[in-house]
Amino acid sequence: PVAVTQPAEGANMPPKKESTGPVATPIESLEQWATICGDAATKDFLFVVETHVAWCGPTDAITSTFRKLSKEYEGRKLRFHVMDAELAEETAKYRGTSRPFFLFFKGGEQVEVVEGVNAPAVQKVVADQIPEGLVDLAEKEEGEGEDGDE
Repeated sequence: PVAVTQPAEGANMPPKKESTGPVATPIESLEQWATICGDAATKDFLFVVETHVAWCGPTDAITSTFRKLSKEYEGRKLRFHVMDAELAEETAKYRGTSRPFFLFFKGGEQVEVVEGVNAPAVQKVVADQIPEGLVDLAEKEEGEGEDGDE
């Protein structure tokens, strides 16, 4: 008979993946969209917004890149979002295609766009556009709440 031995805990085992939940926050209303695009937008943050069409949905292929960037720039003024291109007029030109578009907003203005799942391009835009400084605790707590109220 062959003896079966169990490896010591953690020996030769891949590290456990952290289950931190979704990296990108869904934008589901025009009120949420207004905090990213336009005159009332949150200032001094870089927002990365993946647009998609309802019949295709958001891509899973960029999630690992978003997670990597979230860790790399932890505490920095960077937020990831996902939204249906049908929601706002500003995203009308991204409707009707299954290709995702990654829109980058700073100070309420679109500063860049990446077409398709192109992780190196997304990483470069984030590195080039991320604002200086760290999120202060009040901003961080406000940004993490469901409705932004304290």
